[in-house]
Amino acid sequence: MLSLPLVAAAGCGSAAPTDVPLASGTATGSEARPDTVFVGRSADGVIAVAIAVHDDRATGFISDGLQIGAWFDGAATGGLLDLRALDGSTLVGGIHGRVVHGGVTRGDGAEWSFVALLGEEPTGLYTATSSSDTDDRVGWIRFPDESAVGTADIGGSTGPAPSIAPTITVEDTRFEPSHPVVGGTEIGPG
Repeated sequence: MLSLPLVAAAGCGSAAPTDVPLASGTATGSEARPDTVFVGRSADGVIAVAIAVHDDRATGFISDGLQIGAWFDGAATGGLLDLRALDGSTLVGGIHGRVVHGGVTRGDGAEWSFVALLGEEPTGLYTATSSSDTDDRVGWIRFPDESAVGTADIGGSTGPAPSIAPTITVEDTRFEPSHPVVGGTEIGPG
C-alpha cells in the first residue's frame, strides 16, 4: 500500500436539479454541452465522482482517496451516460442541465448512487500518467472549494494520491505533468 499525502476532500452537495440554476450558455434539458465536467459524491459520502463529457463521449473517475479508484469510458448520448471500466464496473446516469444523477456498480458488486454538479475550472477531473512505459496512473477529482480527492495506481496497487502538482514522483516513478481530462480520453489500464 502507498503512503502518500492526501489533499482533504470536501463534500459536494446533493442538490436536486431544481436547486441548481442554469447558467447562461449551459445546455438545457438533458443535453450536456461539449467539454463539460461534473463533480460530486455518492449519497453515503464514500466516493467522489467526476465525469468529463465531450460531444457524445465521456470519461469518468471514482475515488475514495484511499483504495478505491476506477476509470470509466463510454457514451454520453441523449442526456444518458453509459460508461464502463476495464474490470467490468459501470457508471450510468442522466444529465439534467447542470446536474447528473447516477449510479456506480463495481465488478465486486459494491454500489453507490451519486449526484454530480457542473463544475468550472479549476473544478474537474485531472490525471497524470507515468513518464516510463508503465500503466501507472494518478487521478484526482477537484471540487469548487479547490480541495481534491484521488488515488494512485502504482504497480497494480491503489493508494492515496499525492497533492496535485506540475511534477510528481511516487515510489521512484516520475509522472508527466497533471492535466485536466477531456471526455472521451482513452482510459487504458488502471
